[in-house]
Amino acid sequence: MDDQTNVDVASDDAQEEQETDTTDWKAEAKKLSNALGTANRQITKLKKEDKVVQQPANQEKDSQQSELSLDQEAYLIALGIKSEEAHNIIKQAMESTGKNFKEVAKDKFVLGQIKKTEELKASEEAAPDGTKRSTTQARDSVDYWSKKYEKTGELPPLDQPEMRKKVINTKMKTDKNTSKYTDTPIGNIGFTR
Repeated sequence: MDDQTNVDVASDDAQEEQETDTTDWKAEAKKLSNALGTANRQITKLKKEDKVVQQPANQEKDSQQSELSLDQEAYLIALGIKSEEAHNIIKQAMESTGKNFKEVAKDKFVLGQIKKTEELKASEEAAPDGTKRSTTQARDSVDYWSKKYEKTGELPPLDQPEMRKKVINTKMKTDKNTSKYTDTPIGNIGFTR
């Protein structure tokens, strides 16, 4: 008898579920299709107006372009662009113009800037220190008069007695600090064993 009551109860539960489930599936499907259509229209509208959907992809490209990759650096070296300043100029041009690496590397304006900075750097390195082309020391410095005294034996004018004393004192200090014996002897003294 228990089996028959279980079957009766199960059939009663199934009938209750069918009676309580009054969902209109056609109406639900229509609502979802309307929502989908609205979402698609909004997406196309945003793409047309501001292209907001594509901006995050551009931001990722910008962050990748801020640093040159090893292959890009190798390409620049192959073109003869080796200095770090030139690489920085290329990076700045890529950021400001939004062009890709190859376009910027072949741009005449960018190449002109690189050439100009390399020429300035080369001219600064070409002028040796301590020559007439470099900046001259002031005539009232001890270093100036000490070097002049070493070369020509000339002391400062008589109207500058303090400067004369300083030059003589520095000469005495340098003579005191140097060795009295030569570093390269001429010959054998004659000691034999």
